[in-house]
Amino acid sequence: MRYKFHNFVDALQVALDAWYFSRYGTERKGEKLKPEVMALFLRDVDGWANMFFGKADEEAMDTINKNINYNTLEVGNE
Repeated sequence: MRYKFHNFVDALQVALDAWYFSRYGTERKGEKLKPEVMALFLRDVDGWANMFFGKADEEAMDTINKNINYNTLEVGNE
């Protein structure tokens, strides 16, 4: 059985693979990425995502992003 969430996860994997290839010029080949590489991916995706949302959405995402530790990928409680 496939759930709707599977489509979302599959799309994220495709996006990650495409981003990795465009940044490093080689295929990811399913390998687990280091936290600092994932932080770069999240930073880059956040920049593009803000182009497709309204001002209120952008402000909400900015609030969340201020609570992300990009070294550990942990999110604060604020």
